[in-house]
Amino acid sequence: MSPRKETAFKQRSVGDLTSRATGALSPRTNVLAGLAVFAVLVPTALAYSSIVGVEPNVGLIGVPLALLGYGIFGGSKVVVVGADAAVSVLVGSAVASFAGESSASSVVIALSLMVGALYLLLYLFRFGWIADLVPTPALKGFIQGLSIVTILGQIPALLGHPSFEHSGFFRRIIELGSSLGDIDGSSAALGVAALAVLFGLKRFVPRAPAAMVALVAGGVAVAVFHLADHGVSVVAEPASLLSGLGSDLSIDGALLSGLLPAAAAIVVLGFTESLGASQIVSDQVGERTHPNRELLGLGAANVAVGVGGSFAVTGALSKTAVAVTSGARTRVANATAAVLALTAAIFLRPLFVYLAQPVLAAVVIWAMVGMIDLSYLRELWRKTKPEFFVAQSAFFGVIAFGVMPGVLIATLLAFVFLARHISRPPVELLDRDLSGRWKEMAAGDVPRHLPVGLYAVRFEGPLVYVNARAATEQLSVLARRPDCRAVVLDAVSVTAVDSTAIKQFDGAVADMRRQGQQFWIAGADERVATHYRRLSDDRTVRMFATLDDALQAYLELSADAPENPPANS
Repeated sequence: MSPRKETAFKQRSVGDLTSRATGALSPRTNVLAGLAVFAVLVPTALAYSSIVGVEPNVGLIGVPLALLGYGIFGGSKVVVVGADAAVSVLVGSAVASFAGESSASSVVIALSLMVGALYLLLYLFRFGWIADLVPTPALKGFIQGLSIVTILGQIPALLGHPSFEHSGFFRRIIELGSSLGDIDGSSAALGVAALAVLFGLKRFVPRAPAAMVALVAGGVAVAVFHLADHGVSVVAEPASLLSGLGSDLSIDGALLSGLLPAAAAIVVLGFTESLGASQIVSDQVGERTHPNRELLGLGAANVAVGVGGSFAVTGALSKTAVAVTSGARTRVANATAAVLALTAAIFLRPLFVYLAQPVLAAVVIWAMVGMIDLSYLRELWRKTKPEFFVAQSAFFGVIAFGVMPGVLIATLLAFVFLARHISRPPVELLDRDLSGRWKEMAAGDVPRHLPVGLYAVRFEGPLVYVNARAATEQLSVLARRPDCRAVVLDAVSVTAVDSTAIKQFDGAVADMRRQGQQFWIAGADERVATHYRRLSDDRTVRMFATLDDALQAYLELSADAPENPPANS
């Protein structure tokens, strides 16, 4: 091979390897990935429509609209935005709570538009950090409780059982147990068979589009065996493409104000899951995650589905994982899925009469079982029992009180969890070792290598109203020691201060000064130091760049002060 040909060969080889590593795959690969995304998006959108309480076509038309809205404004080329089980349950709960007052279409559209508006508002104010408000244990407990409640709600459709007459998790279990004789045999057989297909494919052929296979097989069974004539409930053909935009729409101020808590819950839950989907893409493809850009994309997607009459959507973890695994690296994949979904919504509506409700229920149950993660709860129990109880409280809140109260419980737990951490920040007494390095002391120890009368303490975290009392109590405890002449606060880890905390500190410092004691601050960054000086009424507090500078200043003030003798000397 000539040197020129060898060089060209090497360049092609390196280019091939680079394209594989960076994900710059061929358009054909992205089109095939779009087909895989279509195969998981459409069946779940049809199935989740039953959770919401609307026609399957309402969920189906939302698929291309969500992909289009996010594709234009979203930050990721690969993240798949669509119907989500947990979000759909929240929408369904809102629809049920307004039953008799507003039509399902009115609630669905109003909620989608409100969710989109909230996302866009958060984007304008750069509130990408909002997803961090809910700790993972509370979120996991809430989602798993949601899964159990939804599974129970789908059992009547799975078995051909009459719909539940009662609300409440435990009352429904009693009702189901007392009326097992009302189960329709044909429906139950079809539903259980669909579950067997779904779980069997997941176990033995995990890459197969299980939901699509189950829906197609169920449709064939309905058509061949005329199951609709034997008591199996099927979906009626939608009257129009945009069947969600019916003549019964009525959106007013009372409805919007009543839906605000549900919209806020969907935004927090949906944004958290969407960031999880973005993280999958980041880990597998190397694409950077931009939280604020995600807010814009999700806002556009939800406004689009609201205008089209469909229900709220979010970045979907499982669908995004399918896209990445199938080779999606560009927007071609999602565009392909959108075109296929729109084609299905337009031309396949006559086939809806072969969609059996037991099969749709089986798809929902299968998806919800996949969201139950007992290993996570076991790990929490083993490693951190307080967080385990947070997860369990959110779980039982959903089970005992319902979805929306469960959302409120999870949110309250999140703020309690946050306040608990901030209100009791680490406050450590410091000493120096023989090499001159500052180190934390064990509880109950006294500094052995500092001058007599000098105490150094490190405060970690923001010094704000929720922890001001605890911090000043620690300062007062040190000041009450008989030999205390000065306390220096190592503020390297203090990230913020507020007026409430500074007022508390001013009082403690004034008490120290009356006793002839000094209070100094070392290591505060310029922003925190400036804010402290502006908020504090006390101008006697000295600021030092480092703890060593504060130590030197103390030695100059107390030139004759001997060092504490080493222990056991």
